[in-house]
Amino acid sequence: MKSRMILAILLAMTLLLSIAKVYALSCRVEIHDNYAIMRYSCTATISNVTKVEKNYWHGFKTAILSVKYSVKKILGEVLGRHLSRDLGYKNVTVEVLDFSYSVTEPTTGTLKIDVSVTIKINIKANTTMFGKSICIRFRAMAPDINSTEFIYNNIPLNPAKCFFIYLKPFSVPLEKWRRTYNGTHTVFSYYVANMTLTTPFGTKVTVDPSEAIIVEGEATASGDYIEIKTVPTTTIAIVIAVIIALVVLVAIYLTKLRKKVVEVRTIRYI
Repeated sequence: MKSRMILAILLAMTLLLSIAKVYALSCRVEIHDNYAIMRYSCTATISNVTKVEKNYWHGFKTAILSVKYSVKKILGEVLGRHLSRDLGYKNVTVEVLDFSYSVTEPTTGTLKIDVSVTIKINIKANTTMFGKSICIRFRAMAPDINSTEFIYNNIPLNPAKCFFIYLKPFSVPLEKWRRTYNGTHTVFSYYVANMTLTTPFGTKVTVDPSEAIIVEGEATASGDYIEIKTVPTTTIAIVIAVIIALVVLVAIYLTKLRKKVVEVRTIRYI
């Protein structure tokens, strides 16, 4: 009985010791005509880290920075496959413009990991009657994919676990996001209070991320799509008024035409 209690206590202590806290995780997406720029950053602090885990993070940082060009290429390809395979994009390409990665020890037994990634996603907007429509499903990318092209210490490169790129909670329909328009830009923003990630070592990471999508001009959103108005509101109102007027005129004309047909038929009958 005592041995079971001791084992349970040890397991509980192990879980507590492996908890990490992400103090800052943010994503900013800038929408352009044929591409989007995603700027992603987070700071994770892991307490009571083991020697093996500490050596891994330091070694991983040194390894990816020593072959930064190759890692950018591989990371872009992994993200591109994720968007095509899991999020339904067609003919999409992803380019990692830059990334930074640092691992420091603020105190003994504590690791602080700072990651920032700038990504260019080449996607085309669809033209609509009054503007453009663009699919923003990539806002919720969660590339929990192991790449066999880059393996360090028998652990493959996994963007969700090694770079903390996991935005699945942002799959919430865009109409539920907070929308603000300042006269020149529309911003859609969303905040997630709690989310848990897992590192390559199974360490639990508590995350409180936020994301903002910035669009030039006035825009509205629904589901996974943002509708960008390129035609002024006054012009839209005029067009709608003209269409309504034309419909009314056509209706009046058809009504008069029917009356004339009836009169002609009546005269012939008499």
